[in-house]
Amino acid sequence: MDDTTRQQQQNVHFTLLQKKLMYYVGAGLCFLSELIHLYLLPQQYEIFFVYGLIFLVIAMSQGVIGVSLLFEPGRRLLSFGLWVNALIVVLYIFTHTIGVLVGFVFFPLPIDARG
Repeated sequence: MDDTTRQQQQNVHFTLLQKKLMYYVGAGLCFLSELIHLYLLPQQYEIFFVYGLIFLVIAMSQGVIGVSLLFEPGRRLLSFGLWVNALIVVLYIFTHTIGVLVGFVFFPLPIDARG
């Protein structure tokens, strides 16, 4: 390979339209996640107050990340969004495999169509 081909492969930059499209898709997915957590929020409050608070914090963080994605996010926000979403996935896997601490015992949550 010659140098120009190697430089073109290393310098992959997205166009402004592609960046905007990725931000809008990411914001839409964050808003969808926020709506899902808000939909499940009353159920979680009935189970245990702290679970409802966790769902509320998750929904609020998804909303803030979604809104920020619409207004040219910085590198810190993108990193924060990735970490929050990774933590949500890990928490979901943990609560549905190992379980939720109830007293001194872990009870795994059932997996149903609504999560």
